[in-house]
Amino acid sequence: MSPQEQADFYQRVLNRREERQRILDVVEKQEPGIPRAQSLEGMPTNRQRSSTQQQEEKLPTSREEFLNNVGQRRKLREAEQKQARREEEEQKEKIDVQKGLREQRAEIAAKRRQYDTLRMAMLDAINRERMAENLPPLTSNKNLELAA
Repeated sequence: MSPQEQADFYQRVLNRREERQRILDVVEKQEPGIPRAQSLEGMPTNRQRSSTQQQEEKLPTSREEFLNNVGQRRKLREAEQKQARREEEEQKEKIDVQKGLREQRAEIAAKRRQYDTLRMAMLDAINRERMAENLPPLTSNKNLELAA
């Protein structure tokens, strides 16, 4: 620090001390029963007062916001769980329907195989009879139905 800067710094310190002293004098005049040392001891500064007020204002708000957020998250989670259960039920129903359709197709396929086996057996029997009578064999279903 240069000598000029140092002198300016000390002057500012002295000015601040004088300002604090004036404030103390004003406080003593307003509250004559309080000695000087105790007058400012318990009093928060403006900065402390404003930060304390801000904290007090933020606390309920932040707590309310927190509770609201918790409630909203709980509602969202419940809604998601309901949606997931609904989707699972729909998936199970879909699987059950597909299983039923598969079983029906299997039954139909079994009946079709039985019908084809029976038809082929009938066709063989009719064609054997026709061969015994020297007639041409039947190949179409119409001929099979007419012959039966």
